[in-house]
Amino acid sequence: MSVASIPAGGGDTVWRRFGVGWALLLLLIAIAYDAFFLRIFSQWWFEDDPVLFAFAKSAANPLAFFLPGTLKAYGAGGALAPLQGISEWIDGAFAYRSVTFAHWHNVASLTATLWLGFHVLRHFSVSRPGALFICVLWLFLPPTIVVNEFLAARHYLEGFAVSLLAVGIAQEIAQGRWTEDGLSIGKLYLTLATAMLFKEIFAITVPLFIFIYLYEAKRYRGAIGAVVLVPFYLLYRYLSFGAGVSWGSPFLGPMAYLRYLTHLPYAMAGNCGGYLLLIFFGLALVGFARKRGRPIRVFGYATLLIASNLVVIYPVSYPLSHEWMENGAWDRVLFPLDSGLLFAGGIFWFQAFNPQVRRLGGGLALIILLCGAVVTREKWQVMMAQYRREGLFYLAHPDRLLYSEVRAAFFLDGVRELYNIPKRHHVLSVNRTKPPTDIIAGHTTIWRLVDGKFRQDRKLFLELESHSPSP
Repeated sequence: MSVASIPAGGGDTVWRRFGVGWALLLLLIAIAYDAFFLRIFSQWWFEDDPVLFAFAKSAANPLAFFLPGTLKAYGAGGALAPLQGISEWIDGAFAYRSVTFAHWHNVASLTATLWLGFHVLRHFSVSRPGALFICVLWLFLPPTIVVNEFLAARHYLEGFAVSLLAVGIAQEIAQGRWTEDGLSIGKLYLTLATAMLFKEIFAITVPLFIFIYLYEAKRYRGAIGAVVLVPFYLLYRYLSFGAGVSWGSPFLGPMAYLRYLTHLPYAMAGNCGGYLLLIFFGLALVGFARKRGRPIRVFGYATLLIASNLVVIYPVSYPLSHEWMENGAWDRVLFPLDSGLLFAGGIFWFQAFNPQVRRLGGGLALIILLCGAVVTREKWQVMMAQYRREGLFYLAHPDRLLYSEVRAAFFLDGVRELYNIPKRHHVLSVNRTKPPTDIIAGHTTIWRLVDGKFRQDRKLFLELESHSPSP
């Protein structure tokens, strides 16, 4: 029995009969998660948010994000993500500079992702309670928290949602509810292409999984269609950025990258319990492979899919390797890998073991991920509060010189662009020994955040003044 031949859970065709009750429950979970657990509605713009949302608003129309000139100006490091720009353009078109509207957009995206994930799990024979439990576990992954906290990383969430939709369409074809004809394959093409254009990290692993899944189901036309898009995507990337693309950071050497991979379980769970979860995944994979009766093939597919994702994250592994214990902004890159492992592991676990083992493993996984989620959330609360305080002070006091100590040095320049502030009136902490003379001139003191309050620091100003070169 192949993976593709697994019947839909409980025999119900949920893709055809919309489960209103479950959809409402998932909506309530999404609202509660964002509003009460992450407390996003008390937060402000963060890191890339201001500059990217300002740029998105400046686009003449959403189709401009597909053009090479706009992509080069918009995508940091040559990121091919036109649908990220469109997602942020929508916010600006409806409510420019409204952080609240942007967060409600996130809630809608999260709800759609939960609903699609729930139904994909159901069609892999996971029970309704089991599918709901796996979705809740997914909410506690540190990378899931990151892409919900970080507005400029919303395209990871939306790309994953469309990837799940593509998998759902593949399930309809593989499990015989849709005929493998031009219309169904066209729908598969459309959803796969959309997922790729949200974020390049979905451009390899998702088509590869769908190819394997449909190939095992003997749906060969659909399988070929899943991978045909990849060379077209690479051609589009080449036409947009050329052969050489700067990722903004150095590459790790092979041995350094292998050392970093030993830290991945910690980063993906937010604590050392991630290593136990990796063991659980291995046990579930073995149990699932034995039940399928083709262990070598299942192991080979799993290795190929995981390796494809590790190759995709390699270009940004340098910053990841330096921040693997921080649960910071770079963890967004781990989101597809972490999410895929959790969903796959949940499916394997549900099918490989009896109810007692399922409950035991599920309870331990919940404890591990909840602990990591709480730590990750608290770290983000501290970071978000600092960005909010600096940004609001900067807007409220255009006559005061501000000493900026947030990690993203470009944050206040983005705030200037978003809110059309004519004069730069901040000095970055990274420029402490070489502050710009034109910014210092005209001021007699500088303000900085100390113990949660902004205070004048005349001593710091004199230090900056002494380092400032004479005009």
